[in-house]
Amino acid sequence: EVKSIVFTSLENMLVAPNPTSGPVQFINLPEQCTITVFNLNGERVITLEHSDPDNVNYIWDMKTENNHFISDGLYIYQAETPGGDQKIGKFMIMRNIVPAR
Repeated sequence: EVKSIVFTSLENMLVAPNPTSGPVQFINLPEQCTITVFNLNGERVITLEHSDPDNVNYIWDMKTENNHFISDGLYIYQAETPGGDQKIGKFMIMRNIVPAR
């Protein structure tokens, strides 16, 4: 019998990989939560609604609410469950990663 992991809070939520060249993957999510992404100026980029009891991950295509791709850089996310659990974190978008020599 295969048992699936159920997360009931945002304690284990991560963005992986981080930094990423895309897409952005929010992992270890509870069944329901709202994720709001902000740029470093504090401007809201997008609000994502996760509501899937069978999937603990949410893959974001890196498009704003106006359907434009976000720029490379640092972003802040705030996640919240209907029960009031909150988590704030950050992730880096780096599409043109140059390997070190």
